[in-house]
Amino acid sequence: MKSVIIAEDNKSVRESYKLWIEGGGITIDEVENGSALVEKVKENDYSLILTDNNMPGGINGLKAIAEIRKFNKNIPIYLLCSVDEGEAAYLRKNLEKYGINEFIDKGDDNFSSKLVKIINKHLK
Repeated sequence: MKSVIIAEDNKSVRESYKLWIEGGGITIDEVENGSALVEKVKENDYSLILTDNNMPGGINGLKAIAEIRKFNKNIPIYLLCSVDEGEAAYLRKNLEKYGINEFIDKGDDNFSSKLVKIINKHLK
């Protein structure tokens, strides 16, 4: 069975992601910060990680990804966050450095279609 974990502090954003994912027997877990993300990934075998970067309590998304890559180099990890143009360019340039499969800016006009493609690629 395919499974995904969503790390996002905003409940309404998590709920919108779940609407795009639900169906087909996919298991969905949710956490609100990077520390909880690392712990859940240590305990479970996920097909996909969707994470925000700026989350309160514990560590941010980038630090969580770095921790996860120490023990799991293969799981697809997508960073979904709102950033300015400079930060977006930096993240895209440093995907490999951080162990991110892809970064998608939540402010991108094509955000939802890009997210659906990711979901279809890894979960359907």
